[in-house]
Amino acid sequence: HYTRQTFNDSLSAATIKGLLKATDNRKEYFLASDAALFDAHKYKLDDYLNAQNCAFFTEVTNLYRQRLQEVLEMLDELRGVPLDFSGNDIVTFYPDPDDYGFSKDREDLKSYWRKNVRLYMVQNYLSSADTIVPFQQKANVLQQKSIDELICIINEKLKPAGGLETYLEDAFLNAFCMSFDPHTSYFNPVDKSFFDTALTDNPLSLGIYFTKNEYGKITVAYVEPGSRSWREELIAEGDEILALNSKQTFLDAACLSLENLYQFIFNPKHTDFNLTVKSEKKGERNVKLSKERIELSANVIESYILNGSHKIGFIGLPAFYMGADGVGCASDVAKELFKLNQERVEALIFDLRGNSGGSMDEASQLAGLFIDKGPVAIINTKDNYSITVKDQNPGMAFSKPMIILVNEDSASASEYFAANLQDHQRAFVAGKKTFGK
Repeated sequence: HYTRQTFNDSLSAATIKGLLKATDNRKEYFLASDAALFDAHKYKLDDYLNAQNCAFFTEVTNLYRQRLQEVLEMLDELRGVPLDFSGNDIVTFYPDPDDYGFSKDREDLKSYWRKNVRLYMVQNYLSSADTIVPFQQKANVLQQKSIDELICIINEKLKPAGGLETYLEDAFLNAFCMSFDPHTSYFNPVDKSFFDTALTDNPLSLGIYFTKNEYGKITVAYVEPGSRSWREELIAEGDEILALNSKQTFLDAACLSLENLYQFIFNPKHTDFNLTVKSEKKGERNVKLSKERIELSANVIESYILNGSHKIGFIGLPAFYMGADGVGCASDVAKELFKLNQERVEALIFDLRGNSGGSMDEASQLAGLFIDKGPVAIINTKDNYSITVKDQNPGMAFSKPMIILVNEDSASASEYFAANLQDHQRAFVAGKKTFGK
């Protein structure tokens, strides 16, 4: 990492805090006494690792397994028990877990899970197509469905792919990496493979990548530029996947691991899919998708001309992608700039809103299209050694005035590119404060 830090008490405390957050961010498994145990070790992790003592990690693993099993038992005990919906009640959960503490004891935790089951029942009722039938008439079915969903989420935590120990090892390494800064994270081999695939051409793909949110729901993490989903705006990042089917095989996403989801999608026999998707803006809907060969190098980027008192070009870039053949977004933008120059536009609006980044190499090459010559980056290593990255292609593909649009979702390579052109006095940057990576 660029920032040289000693693994001392400060970094130890940040790692312990990150590990606790990764395992129980919503404070629904551990007790207050368990959190105190983490706290007692927070300045000792560096000493443990320097002494090659992993007893603490074993202790955390056993405790986490025990608490998950206890919650499973609590949920199972609620089957067939009438739940009271009369009066007023409060259940506290994400997104502000720092505003409340852990359960004091097992009875307090049981009370939380009773409330949580009732909350899931209400959510399942409101999301169902049949809300004409009174809630009380469906209460028993809703209760069983909600308990099954919650048990499924906990079982996936208890028995993740690779085992609980491996899962917690990944969580620990990620917490350690994020102790340096919030934008440094650990990728295990599977995550790294998916990340690399997301930045390159995929021979046959839906162009969608998935994750699980804080509630254990499968959601869309990334939509690949150039895919049909991206072109026709069928699915957006953050949309929840409720179900999918192919070849008369149906999968309910309520109790589905990401590993099983990808196995189903990557099965060569499955090429056409029906997805049931839900989002805040569009509600619940069915989307039909087929695997396709997504060529990122072919016309992912489109340019437009805004006619008025001045002739203004417009280019929107959704991501700094690269192709497996080495041709990426810089080459695609260059083609569009040639078209705009042919039309004699007087200026350019370059839209990076919602662009969360991607390939830094493509961002450097893209910056080179708009400057004549000179440095596009100076890399300072942790050993205080500087490397100047220069524009390899003198001359400009576009030399007229520019405005770069950004917002709170513009991050990483987007910020690098925008700052580069701003420093070279080649563009004004307008919009909202960027993500800050």
